[in-house]
Amino acid sequence: ALKHRQQLTSRLALSTSSSTDSSSDVEASSSKQWQPKVKNLKARRQLLRGQKHNSETIGSMGFHHIEFYVGDARTSTQVFSSALGLKIVGSTGQHTGNDQCVSYALESGQVRFLLTAPYSQQVVAS
Repeated sequence: ALKHRQQLTSRLALSTSSSTDSSSDVEASSSKQWQPKVKNLKARRQLLRGQKHNSETIGSMGFHHIEFYVGDARTSTQVFSSALGLKIVGSTGQHTGNDQCVSYALESGQVRFLLTAPYSQQVVAS
């Protein structure tokens, strides 16, 4: 058993050293061939500034708000409020007589979000 273990250990050592040598040869040869296209950040900026980018404009004067339809309006409102620093400025739901959905209004400066969740699947279908 000891002789068998020594043979396995020597085979393992040989295979490990040969695979290490071959992998280092590959790394050395690949690092010699590959060169970055951009040498530094300044050259990258110059390259990007020289390119022309297509842009699309929307022919509107502005937006009053953006409405997101979510599954859980209360939790989503808390996430938006804490992550983006938006203030909760209004809400509507059963407490205001709205039996279709619950909505929360968030605002920060000129940005307004409305997060809406329906009370049932029937509201979504209609």
